[in-house]
Amino acid sequence: MMTTNYEILRASVAKGLRHLRGRDKAPLKTVAAALGVSVAALGAWETGARFPSSENLVGLAQYYRVSACQLLNPSCPRL
Repeated sequence: MMTTNYEILRASVAKGLRHLRGRDKAPLKTVAAALGVSVAALGAWETGARFPSSENLVGLAQYYRVSACQLLNPSCPRL
């Protein structure tokens, strides 16, 4: 089975989100509440089961104090 670019991007974002939440030692419930989303939605983004909307990507970037570019591409330069 062939892996699509979308699947690769979704997996990369999921890994980055898990890393950032671990870095901040933030419980899933805390991050979800701050973003106004369900724990299930945030969990799905972190496992790569689903991809956050552009609005939620911006919210995640603001919460974790990184650029949206860094969420989508870990090699993106830091601002």
